[in-house]
Amino acid sequence: MRFDKFMVLERNQQGFTMIEMLAVLSLVTVILVSITAAYFQVLNVNNRNKERVIVVQQLENMAYWVSCDTLMAQEIATDDNTGTPETEVLTLRRVAWEREDQNNHQHIDSFVVCYTYDDLEIRRHETIVTNEYDSDGSFIQASESQSSILVATHITNVSLAPMFDDNLMVTLTSSFGNTSETRTYQIVPRVGS
Repeated sequence: MRFDKFMVLERNQQGFTMIEMLAVLSLVTVILVSITAAYFQVLNVNNRNKERVIVVQQLENMAYWVSCDTLMAQEIATDDNTGTPETEVLTLRRVAWEREDQNNHQHIDSFVVCYTYDDLEIRRHETIVTNEYDSDGSFIQASESQSSILVATHITNVSLAPMFDDNLMVTLTSSFGNTSETRTYQIVPRVGS
């Protein structure tokens, strides 16, 4: 009796054929391969965008600092001091206003900002010399402070064109990963520098 029930079940059983199973399996495989390829494409585009953002940020940061310092400078020099190991890209000088302290002593601040390029990095070195004079104008003392910051990395080329029509032309190239970008900035110094 059990054997008869088994036979009945086998005859009435509805199922998938082997061809149908292979068709579904191949369709699922195609869908999974497409999803995987799209995922890796998104990752690749993400990496390229990240590299581009890094490159552009470095260029814009450098342009910001040079522009601010150039606008305040009274003297601009684009010559390299061969006595230093790094390449001096730009040296800017200015004398700030006079200020008076509670003892009626005059203080005059002189600023020297020097941009150096070495090992794909641009650094901004600032030296502030403060001269102190008494109320009669006699020199009392001088004090000096120095600071240095990293302005940009991944800089592969820096070029300064000679001043033309009182404009400073700065061309920078930054590279990171497979992305490289070159930008030229025209900076107009303040009048009289």
